[in-house]
Amino acid sequence: MHELIQTYCHWLENQFPSPQQHLNRSGNALYGEVNYYSFCKVIECLKLTKNDIFLDLGSGLGAALFQVFFSTPVAMAIGVELESTRHQQAVKRLEQLKKDMPAVFTGRKLLLEQGDFTHFYYPQATVAYACSTAFDRHLLQALGEHLSRFPKLKTVVSYRKLNHLAGFKLRHVFAVECSWDTVNCFVYSKSTGKQYD
Repeated sequence: MHELIQTYCHWLENQFPSPQQHLNRSGNALYGEVNYYSFCKVIECLKLTKNDIFLDLGSGLGAALFQVFFSTPVAMAIGVELESTRHQQAVKRLEQLKKDMPAVFTGRKLLLEQGDFTHFYYPQATVAYACSTAFDRHLLQALGEHLSRFPKLKTVVSYRKLNHLAGFKLRHVFAVECSWDTVNCFVYSKSTGKQYD
């Protein structure tokens, strides 16, 4: 099944290609994606169910969001992207997905929002994900503080540590391959138990 999903997602990316990537460390917006099979490890760790609402903060072109939606039974997946060009490309990809596979959307929702995710509040979200490698310390702090306010949030995934995430414990750390490098994936949980060492 993974091969089928990966093949379709690759075809979709070719139909609606990524806008030029910005790889400047002097403050320009950066963009890259996690490797498909590495993100499978992230999804496996989350153990998503039909009761989950998945929130992708900084969803870019929607690659991770679409992979979650097609490979898990989540009730809803929501992507929030600040940059308008990437958001519009993700919307085009979503429209194509709905044309090609309408049955997958039966009884489930996949939404794309354009805006600042630190101002986006969806209190029903149960799992939040951020490909946060390019976030500066101020944005990481804002992200942690913002997510601490989500009442039903049980799991948070970030590619950088979130020191301002109140009420969560670090549970897992593992490496994931991205389009630019290999990074650590930090998985936080609200449940009680031993903190990661």
